[in-house]
Amino acid sequence: MIKLIITDLDDTLYSWIGFYIPAFYEMAEELSSLLGVPVDKIIGEFQEIHRKAGSVEPQIPKASALRVIARSFNSRMANSARY
Repeated sequence: MIKLIITDLDDTLYSWIGFYIPAFYEMAEELSSLLGVPVDKIIGEFQEIHRKAGSVEPQIPKASALRVIARSFNSRMANSARY
């Protein structure tokens, strides 16, 4: 029987960068394949959205930030059909 589970997503006990970055790039490659959009463009779009959000830390963004991110994402996905 499991009596205790310890999680660490804030880089205190275990560095999340070591598994996040490879997974992120794999995800970007898969999106590139599915959407037919160059992987560099997908990564650039994620970087722009990240700059608008201002953090990689899990948090509940303000409603205005969520609207900006949602509009940006929806616009980019709609425009991706052009590439």
